[in-house]
Amino acid sequence: MAFRLSYGLTVLLLFAATTAFSLVSGGSLIQGFFYSLILLISERLTGLTAYGCRADSRIWFTGIFLALSPEMIASDQDLTGRFSDLFLVFLALYSTVKLLDKGDERWILMLLPTGTAAIIGDIRLAGLLLPVSAQLILINTGKRTLRRALIVVLPLLLFMTAVILSGGRLRELIDSWDLVNFTGVGQLPAGTDVPPGWLYIMYPLAHPWFCVLLPGLLLLFRKTDLVNPARRMLLGGAVFYLLVLGGLPGREMFPLLPVYIILLVSIFPSWDRVYCYGLYFFRKTVWLTIGILILTQVAMIVYRNINQVQL
Repeated sequence: MAFRLSYGLTVLLLFAATTAFSLVSGGSLIQGFFYSLILLISERLTGLTAYGCRADSRIWFTGIFLALSPEMIASDQDLTGRFSDLFLVFLALYSTVKLLDKGDERWILMLLPTGTAAIIGDIRLAGLLLPVSAQLILINTGKRTLRRALIVVLPLLLFMTAVILSGGRLRELIDSWDLVNFTGVGQLPAGTDVPPGWLYIMYPLAHPWFCVLLPGLLLLFRKTDLVNPARRMLLGGAVFYLLVLGGLPGREMFPLLPVYIILLVSIFPSWDRVYCYGLYFFRKTVWLTIGILILTQVAMIVYRNINQVQL
């Protein structure tokens, strides 16, 4: 009963989020719909990789750190296509974790089309899905039946096929990648406001367009939080994806959102410890902290949308 109540509350909040997004950001209703679906998948993925966590803890966490992320509510352009790609890649990742965690092989029917569609929409996302698929195979090596082994190989084969058939886009991606872009040595002129790749890929950790106060949770991170194989698998894919982005000439913020969401999923245990223990021992302090986080995120959203600047 408690699960049904929390699920119903989440759905209602997401409908409200769709409407609020459309009004605040000036985006289309379809873009707001994908925005809400991304929040839903993120919240469910967080719960799937954190056994026994409280539903209200996940909802507050997703609402503050993702729903109120300034880059998610950017009003400077219509990002419907990019939001749909972001939703597809996270539905694929969610299906991968379900396949890994629960052993339900029916999730392969969701993983294959969503992952392929995400790669077709944005070839760069292959840098995330291919290593995740490879790790799925490694984790299952020697532990499952022949049928299971064949099933977990399918995503990697299909995604590689989609990459190869992309033709010109793949060649363009390879030709654009340069170690100089990553290091910034010998190419970027003095005084330029274009950051080198190594600095650019650090943005999800503390950039104000994501969450400037996120390092506070990183300080509470424990090594045991990485015991979960799903988190390690997602982080492995995120690292490879960052290496791809860092070597490309573009410095847009939106392509970093997949890494930011994976980072949130990975550090959620830090939040959950503070939230649960805090409610029990320091209830007022917890609500004060939540209030400060919300005000900070809203202030960054207002500042970004008024000034329309990239940092």
